[in-house]
Amino acid sequence: MPAKFNVQANLNPYAPPTISKIVTNVASSIPNADKIRQEHLATESAIAAFGWFHLVLAAFQFLGLFLSLILTVLIVLNPPDEFSWLWHIFRLFMTVCIGLWHYSVGIGLRKLDESARTNGTILNIFNIPIGVGIWFFMLVWSAKGSVVFSDHYKEVIEQTPQLRRHVTWTTFILIFLPIVMIVLLGILLTVLIAAGIITPGDD
Repeated sequence: MPAKFNVQANLNPYAPPTISKIVTNVASSIPNADKIRQEHLATESAIAAFGWFHLVLAAFQFLGLFLSLILTVLIVLNPPDEFSWLWHIFRLFMTVCIGLWHYSVGIGLRKLDESARTNGTILNIFNIPIGVGIWFFMLVWSAKGSVVFSDHYKEVIEQTPQLRRHVTWTTFILIFLPIVMIVLLGILLTVLIAAGIITPGDD
């Protein structure tokens, strides 16, 4: 970026004018910022998409918590012969914790936070059987993933606001397919409970 010059008036009419150099964003500018962003934009977009994935999972956890609270009211009104309140309260507590964990990871991945990288890795261990967890590991711990989570890359993002994240169809399918599976599992569980095959109070 070319430097700007400003001529300041001097109180002494016989003294030469003072020329001050105004430097704007030269010290903080990163060479080839556009090129760096373009080379890592696909990785950045995929990581951000995983952020949405965890936010949706958090929503499912809180929905499960809401349904569990309704179930609790029903149990109180009609308590079963054998029911472990300690185990039920523990499940409610874990639902809250896991939901908040997914939420913090989702927000962190959207912001490319390094802590979300580690916490997301722990959570996605449970997604290994469906393949998403393995893809997450390969994505965030790759060479490009390490660059995307660096402070240097955050400066690159600030200097390239004209470049936007995008979601490819491959990313959409690989990430949101598990959400469809969770919905189908929830429907199946509801049908089994309605048919009496599974009793809510059973442990």
